[in-house]
Amino acid sequence: MREWIRFHKVNAVSDSLAPLRELDLGIRTGEVLLVVGGRWSGRELLREILGGQAEIMSGNLYLEEERYRKRTLAGLPILCVDRSCHLTQALSLQANLMSLGGATLGERKDLRRNLRDEKGIQELFREMELGYAPACPASQVPVREQVLLWFALAALRRVPLFCLDCSGYSFSEEDCEVLGRAVEKCRRREIGVVILSERDNALLDRADRVAWMEGGQVRKVFYGAEEYRRMTGAAENKKETAQKSDPAGPVSCTARTVRGAEGADIRERRILGVYDADWPLDCTLPEYLSRQTRAQGLALPDFLPLKGYGSRETVYIPEDSVQSLFHGQSIGRNLILTASRRVGVRVGFVQKDMERFLEQEFCRKFGIELPVDDVGELSEGEKKLLSIYRFALLHPRILLLENPFLRSDQEERRRMKDYLRELAADGSVLVVSAKDPEELEELCDTVWRPRG
Repeated sequence: MREWIRFHKVNAVSDSLAPLRELDLGIRTGEVLLVVGGRWSGRELLREILGGQAEIMSGNLYLEEERYRKRTLAGLPILCVDRSCHLTQALSLQANLMSLGGATLGERKDLRRNLRDEKGIQELFREMELGYAPACPASQVPVREQVLLWFALAALRRVPLFCLDCSGYSFSEEDCEVLGRAVEKCRRREIGVVILSERDNALLDRADRVAWMEGGQVRKVFYGAEEYRRMTGAAENKKETAQKSDPAGPVSCTARTVRGAEGADIRERRILGVYDADWPLDCTLPEYLSRQTRAQGLALPDFLPLKGYGSRETVYIPEDSVQSLFHGQSIGRNLILTASRRVGVRVGFVQKDMERFLEQEFCRKFGIELPVDDVGELSEGEKKLLSIYRFALLHPRILLLENPFLRSDQEERRRMKDYLRELAADGSVLVVSAKDPEELEELCDTVWRPRG
């Protein structure tokens, strides 16, 4: 297997998706690569780049070991398929293959030539286990067969890379078996197959490598399903052992509430502080809460555990939330892009006046002088406020705030605390962690921490 394309320290941003940060990843022909990553991992933007719908900002792309000078992969023989790729229902399967065409004029000519070979087309349908005749209308074909048709197109076009994003699909075990066999057939044709998924799925056993993405980077590459299961299984066992042997003892609640809050539901609180001097470095706030509540038997809402940004009802703002701002864009643009992505409004339909209004409201509220053409001009504390404010606009029921005072000066901390109290008064429940317990005791109704 030769390396067909390589991303080297690639950075990219999108109006609506999590950015990529110094992504290093090589993809080979004839290889099956499973890319696993949550919604805020950068996986979705990687798919758009592979599909030619987004471009990189910096870093290098290599195509067959030669430097690729363009910033977009549009026009390359890469076939990308996700839930938004629909067949034309009124056309037959064979006509759909013709209409989907190729990326270049030469590919389209080759495709037409191959489609005239009726016997060859029928043989390909049988090979890909498409249980329908080429003349069958697409409207009569279930989802699995429609996906298999894309595999057939990849084989007809002889593309070096086929990318399937499983997000949004609901495949049964039988579906995954059939799709897995189609993956193997593409592999035998020296087609590289990239499978994108929020979590490992039944296609895992077909993978030569598993790339785990988080924070816009590939954090770990596993060579085969067994290594992936062994490593992730070991991590789970280690976590369970830590939970069983946790010496922290019962949880104590300090500040302006009485001790002995075991069994208390945090939905009854307005601002809950969480402090633990022994907090593991690689543990997020939702993971920590989930682990502690299982160990201590406290009652918490059913949104835990949670990674990345949650639903409109629950929003998790991680410690590094400043990094997820759309740098190079204005304050108003950041607010519009976040709000439109969360509530499903297309940015093109949002009036420019609304963008300007939101920016003015934010700057007036926090005493920031206009104009600000790039959020990079803000101080670290002001960036943190913006990273919280943009999601608070959606009025979530619960806000999980991880170390919100980090890298803020005294005046910025005061503004932050006033703003968080305002959010609580407006009806949101806040769960706040901090490295300094005094910060929490000044702000919170309750400070929750293990007894030393």
